[in-house]
Amino acid sequence: MTKVLERLPMSSDIEDVVLDEDDKNQSPNALALRSIKFLEQGSWHFTELEAQNMRLNANLLNPAYQDAIKWSENYDGI
Repeated sequence: MTKVLERLPMSSDIEDVVLDEDDKNQSPNALALRSIKFLEQGSWHFTELEAQNMRLNANLLNPAYQDAIKWSENYDGI
């Protein structure tokens, strides 16, 4: 994974979040990534806990996630 990330144009803080296997990173980006992982896994309890850690309404995560998926399917700028 590290070799793949080295080839992608992203900041080091994003790389750190992606490589954070023990979930100790408490940055906003890390919390957001973990909440999405939990959402994708159907781990609703943990999704809600991460949303609370971000001070977000957990009910907003799924619609935002669906919007992001739709956006990515229509984006061809890469």
